[in-house]
Amino acid sequence: MNANCADKLSQLEFRMMRSAPKIFLLWTTAPGTFKERNYDVLEAYFYHHPNAEITIYASELESRMFERFVQSGYNLLIVTVNDEFIKDLSKHCPGQTWVANLEKWKSGPYYYSHITDYVRFCLLYKNGGIYSDFDAILINPINQHDNFIGKDSSVAKGRCKWCLPGGDMYLVN
Repeated sequence: MNANCADKLSQLEFRMMRSAPKIFLLWTTAPGTFKERNYDVLEAYFYHHPNAEITIYASELESRMFERFVQSGYNLLIVTVNDEFIKDLSKHCPGQTWVANLEKWKSGPYYYSHITDYVRFCLLYKNGGIYSDFDAILINPINQHDNFIGKDSSVAKGRCKWCLPGGDMYLVN
């Protein structure tokens, strides 16, 4: 390999290492609800960012479900979300009063939505990084200078400033 080629390869490796995003996803429902599309989300992130550090925070998913990614050399970690994890996480962000009433909230109809919102908020508050829904397939690499927001649906179609006509579209700034 000539020096020029080796230098370019070294620069490419450096850029890939530097551009390795830290991404986290949440899954708080039963393993049977995890479908092929959800695996596609992981594949898309690893396709665009092979050095990405992806952490899945899940209440019931098992690491064996993701062996193909780990065996392929991808950086994927599964962290169990349980009451102990949530209480520990709450020490690092606002919301301790809500967490103190966790048992009460578990009986509510929106517990899974609320716990996912709280864990997402705390992880971003504590660590920063990128949060992704498990149904948002990445179609282009993430540029560290991009700000983006995803939109699935809105009951107020057309009335919000970030909504696009037709709905169900993701916006990139």
